[in-house]
Amino acid sequence: MKVNPDYKSIGDLFRDANVFHVPKYQRGYAWKKEQLDDFVDDLTTIMDDGNTEHFFGSLVCAQTETIGGHEKVNQLVDGQQRLTTFVILASRIILKYEQLNKNKDENEHSDYIVEKIKELKERYIYYKKSVNKKTEYVRRLTLSRRDDEYFYAMIKNQNIETERDSHSRICLAAKTLCEFVDICTKDKNLDEALDTLDVIEKTINESCNVIHMVTSQISDAYKLFQVINDRGENLNHTDLLRAKTLGIADDKSNSYIFPKVERIWDDLDKQFGGELEKLLGYYFSSFTGDKVKSSSFYDQCMDKIFNGGKATPELIVEKMTLINDELIKAMKISRGEWPYEDSKLTAWQRYRLTILILNLKHTHSIPLLLSATHLDENKFYEMVRVLEIFFFRYKHICKNKIDLATTRYLNACNDIANDKFSVQQFKVKLRELITKSATDEQFTNYLKQLEYSNSKTGDNRGMKYLLLGIEDSWRWYKNGMREGAAGREKNINYAMVCEFSTMTLEHVYPQNPEHKDMDLEQDLNKLGNITLLDPRLNSALGNIEYKEKLNYLIKDSKILINHEFENYPVWNRDSLSLRNSVLIEASKSIFIF
Repeated sequence: MKVNPDYKSIGDLFRDANVFHVPKYQRGYAWKKEQLDDFVDDLTTIMDDGNTEHFFGSLVCAQTETIGGHEKVNQLVDGQQRLTTFVILASRIILKYEQLNKNKDENEHSDYIVEKIKELKERYIYYKKSVNKKTEYVRRLTLSRRDDEYFYAMIKNQNIETERDSHSRICLAAKTLCEFVDICTKDKNLDEALDTLDVIEKTINESCNVIHMVTSQISDAYKLFQVINDRGENLNHTDLLRAKTLGIADDKSNSYIFPKVERIWDDLDKQFGGELEKLLGYYFSSFTGDKVKSSSFYDQCMDKIFNGGKATPELIVEKMTLINDELIKAMKISRGEWPYEDSKLTAWQRYRLTILILNLKHTHSIPLLLSATHLDENKFYEMVRVLEIFFFRYKHICKNKIDLATTRYLNACNDIANDKFSVQQFKVKLRELITKSATDEQFTNYLKQLEYSNSKTGDNRGMKYLLLGIEDSWRWYKNGMREGAAGREKNINYAMVCEFSTMTLEHVYPQNPEHKDMDLEQDLNKLGNITLLDPRLNSALGNIEYKEKLNYLIKDSKILINHEFENYPVWNRDSLSLRNSVLIEASKSIFIF
């Protein structure tokens, strides 16, 4: 592969009949505030110094010439971010000229401004060429399909809907560079403002330099892309996977495949944006039963999903179609949304997934749950219940690391894929961890230490979940726990869904009592002194004394565990301690499977 480097300014780069096309396999516009701020700082430094030149990196292009050799078409395999940003800057300078020339009839410099706008447009936006005695306008820079319509509308100052993250970044670039031009011309009269715009333009044309590296073969474009980004510099794994799979799909004998794969990638980018790589990681683990290695995720995907990079175009489109469907489910699960359409389960049962993912924040289970969507809905629900109870007891209360459980989750993914999975056997594997590191004795000791946090940043999820779990199973527990776990499910009142976010925690002995009880003060935040309240009662009870609060708890509250306060006509340290023991004893029977 022969590459010819040429050191030149941005102005020289666009002076010739050069046009630039971002290849179809490239990612969208990626510069964020940090890169844009650096870009503006570099421009400011050059302008302040006056004679300074600055090197803005390399542009690597696969170049062809049109018939006659006049127009040079550059497939821009590396450098699209900086080149796009320079074109956006040129469009902001044009916009400022247009703003300064609003009153053309009263502006003595109107002709000059019109000529400057024409020069900038013909250098950076399009160039003119004659074809069969007709003038044609050729775009200087064309982005990939997912960004180009938005980009071109933006540089022409047309309103267009922002549909994806890369559009938002293009919009941010336009806003940042517009502010830069505005600051440069602020509080200046017309002559001074025109001089300043001329300085900015001259800076771009003469002092901003790049190395334009050109290869003569279009077929080398993808190879160059891989070589340049071999270390993944400035690219995430999803960008590399997109490039590789599109490169494989770009087969002239299967021309229908490439647009389909490209559209899938575009749809994924549009739907999931910055979440795409995380969701792809969930899918990878669910599909392979392997952990994602952050440093080599691209290689893992190519090896395990795309047949070691030897996949055919047909296999690529098949895999990408599957990935699209699976990532939609992964996104639902990650939001705590039930992944089955036309569900036959109750709202309470479906809400368990919300509890697990959003309230307990057990995201390690998402790959397994994604894999479990290939089971029937009842088995999926059973998995959610097992994971919910296990994670709360093993990790949230007993503070164990989740690694050993994650290994079992990944093994279960393999079992599901190979049609060898059994929920009962999965329970056995998790019970092994409970027996070792979350025994009744350990669970009890940690629950005795559990306290309500008064801090605004404190985490009371564990205590709320504990009380909600006891409430859901209280009828079953009080009736002697008949039929074991199966009986527990039968006794749950599915008609009453206690929303985690709306239920509140209430101190039985108040936080700010009118008359302090020093014995109770030392156990103020213990489990025995905390209960659940319906939202409508919390504000009503406030800091009232126990005798008055007792009537509300027994008669007005819909919460079953609050009816038990009839056993505590007086609230003192002995009552608190007894209730603490009752709740912990119930927890040992309820939070097991």
